[in-house]
Amino acid sequence: MNGPPNTHPPSGRPTKQPSRPDRELGELLTGGLSTVVNYVHMRAILIIIELKEAGVGIGTKVALLAVAAIFFGIGYFAVMFFAMALLVGKGGWSWPTTVLVFGCGHLGIGVLLFLASRRYPKQALFKDTINELEKDRVWLSKKDPSNS
Repeated sequence: MNGPPNTHPPSGRPTKQPSRPDRELGELLTGGLSTVVNYVHMRAILIIIELKEAGVGIGTKVALLAVAAIFFGIGYFAVMFFAMALLVGKGGWSWPTTVLVFGCGHLGIGVLLFLASRRYPKQALFKDTINELEKDRVWLSKKDPSNS
């Protein structure tokens, strides 16, 4: 009973130790995978932060614009009604003619504003993410062996 100590696990079967190349490959894969997971995690955090910032900013802007539009609409209709009543009462215009002139005028102004709005460049949302993705594309194009 003074023989070598039992090196087998409790199951009684000997354990197979991975060889050194297998261990190096596993460590390499684990390291690479953890790098990819960390990269994706950091990108997700950046997108979440930008979504929160954009959501708060856009939500506040939409709420203020909605309330402003309601007040503007009420005031605008009052002024237009007064102007049309003035043209009918003092100018001798008929109601249908007055409404047609005001309607055509508003339609023309609306078309001009729509055409003018198409000239302005669109502001991109998520500027930081787009800039980071562009940096990644440049970096990847330098690393890609097919581009050399």
